[in-house]
Amino acid sequence: MTKECPKCKEQNPDSSSFCKNCGSELKEVTKVQKSSKNGLSGWWGNQSNLVKGLSVVGVCCVGLILLLFIGSIVFPDTSTTTTTPSSSSSTTAATSSLESFTGSGVSFQYPKEWTEYTPDEVKATEVVNLKTTKGDTSILTVYAEDDSGEDLDYWKDVLLDATSSQSTVTSQKSLTIAGVNGYRIDSTSSSSDAEQSWIFFVKNGKIYKLLFTTGSLSAISSDIDTIVNSFKTT
Repeated sequence: MTKECPKCKEQNPDSSSFCKNCGSELKEVTKVQKSSKNGLSGWWGNQSNLVKGLSVVGVCCVGLILLLFIGSIVFPDTSTTTTTPSSSSSTTAATSSLESFTGSGVSFQYPKEWTEYTPDEVKATEVVNLKTTKGDTSILTVYAEDDSGEDLDYWKDVLLDATSSQSTVTSQKSLTIAGVNGYRIDSTSSSSDAEQSWIFFVKNGKIYKLLFTTGSLSAISSDIDTIVNSFKTT
């Protein structure tokens, strides 16, 4: 126990009657007990009940959060989740709706709605014939023959002349097919509502021609793109 001087706040031995610092009388001074505690325990002892209560609640909350975190690691969520199909799965689905043709030095893919068939008359230069009910019945004939040493411009003029004599040319444009320059000529028959599209190119000493005959080129537009974009020669 010590005595605190009321004047200068000096701590004096319990047996002192006068302050050792300023000489003030100490007999009326309340004795102050020295705290034997220090550090965390001393701090805790000096806190009010409110502070102690809030501290306990805070510690409990932190403990609960830690338990939940540990539980999520030890017992991970195994519930079924729905994932969005990847681009590769979408590509696989699109490919599964196509058929493939390979023969006579050419290969290409075409929609399953098209089927191979053999017409009543078949020319020696015909590679394959396909048909579908799209566009009020549509037919594709693929030809391959020697190019006679002529280039693409020559064949463009030949097919334009042949088409113009029987139909009205509605459009013509250059394109790329089988990795080389090609050409497309669209036309409408002068005697019927039939529409045609010649797509052709010269490669490795041959002229390859794709002839689409249909009631509506717009109805098979995406099918034509699928066939042309996948067309290859061997």
